[in-house]
Amino acid sequence: MNLQSLAPRLFASSGHGPNALQRFWKWWSGEILDFVPASIRAAFDHDEQLLLISVHERDMTLERRHGADRQPLETIALADDDDALADKSKAESPITTTESDRIVVELSRAQAVQRQVALPFGTEDRIEDVLGYEMDRFTPYARNDVYIHYRVTGRDNERRVINIHLVVALRKTVDGILAALKKRGVNPSRVTLRGCAESTDPAMAAINLLPRNSRAKPASRRNLVPTALTALAAILAVVAIGYPFANQLAQLNRLDDEIAALSPAAIAAGKTRDEIANAVRLAGFFSDKRAVVPTQISLLNELTRVIPDDTWLSRVQVQGTTVRVHGESEGASSLIGLIEDSDMLRDVRFSSPVTKNPRTSNDRFVIEAQIETAGGSSE
Repeated sequence: MNLQSLAPRLFASSGHGPNALQRFWKWWSGEILDFVPASIRAAFDHDEQLLLISVHERDMTLERRHGADRQPLETIALADDDDALADKSKAESPITTTESDRIVVELSRAQAVQRQVALPFGTEDRIEDVLGYEMDRFTPYARNDVYIHYRVTGRDNERRVINIHLVVALRKTVDGILAALKKRGVNPSRVTLRGCAESTDPAMAAINLLPRNSRAKPASRRNLVPTALTALAAILAVVAIGYPFANQLAQLNRLDDEIAALSPAAIAAGKTRDEIANAVRLAGFFSDKRAVVPTQISLLNELTRVIPDDTWLSRVQVQGTTVRVHGESEGASSLIGLIEDSDMLRDVRFSSPVTKNPRTSNDRFVIEAQIETAGGSSE
C-alpha cells in the first residue's frame, strides 16, 4: 500500500492542475506520516528512498536503498586531510537525487566519540552549555572543535545526577564531508553513526551530528494554511479515536460518584453486620461455657446435697474450674470421701491443715476440688 500513489486516482477528475494537486497530496500525506513510527511507516510508504552515504577513512560510498533493494551508486575519494574531494573527483558530474530521497551520512564509529556522562541535578535547562564547558574533560577535544548530540538516559536520585549519552564528532571531519558532498550537489538531512540510519532503536535513530544551520528550515508562511489543515485533520483523528475512551472514562467517573454516595450507607450496614456477628459469637460463647462448666447455683446445690447436716460452710470460692470450701465440721476427715462421691467434683483435698475451734471443738477446714466439666476434665 502506498498513500502517495493514490493521488492520481483521487484527483484525476478534478478541475485543478494534476501536478499541483499531486504535489499537495504528496506534501500532505508526508506530513501525516511523519507522526507514524518509522518501523510502521516503512511498511506502507515504499516511495521514500534512502540515499545512504557511508564514510570510510579515504572515501565515501553511496548506495540507494528502497525497501529491500540495494543499488550501489559510486565511491567518492576524499583528500588526505578529509577537507575536500580528491582532485580526481572534482570534475565529476553531480550526483542525481530525487525528491523522495532521504539523504543520510553515516560516520564510522572510529570517527566519533561516545561517552556516558553524569551531570548534577539543576542543569536540565542548560545541558548543552554545561557539556560545552566540560567537553575537554569528557573528550580529548574542545567545544569549538566538535559537533555534539546528547540524550538523557535517566536520573539517579540517590547520587542526584542526570545520566547522559554523549556523541561527538570533529567539526573538521564533518565539514569536510559536507563540503565534498555539496560540490556534487548533495545536501544531507542527517549525519549519524554507522548502523543508525535504519535502526529500530529510537535512541540510536535520533542521533544527528549535522550542524544546526545546515538542517531543514521550518515551513514558510505560505505553508501555514495547509499545515493548519493537516493539524486540524490530525486533531479530528485523535478525537475520533479518543472519544470512545473518553466516554468510557466518563461512565467510570459516574459510577465512582454513585459508589461514593452509597459508601456511608454501606459502611453503616457493614458496621451493624459486624456488631450482630459479634453479639451472636458472644452469645454462643456463653452458651458453650454454660454447657461445659456448671453454674454456681448448680455447684452450691451439689455441695448442699453431699455435705452432712453437722457441717456448715462459711465461704465458697470459685476460680475457673477450682472451688475452695471454708467451714467447720464435727468430722472434717469424712468430708473428703463424701465430696468425691459427687459427679460434679473431683481431685478433692485439704488445701490447708485442719484446725480445732476451741470454742465449739469443731474442725476448721479448707477443702479444694476441681469442677468436672462436660468434656470430662477441667480447663
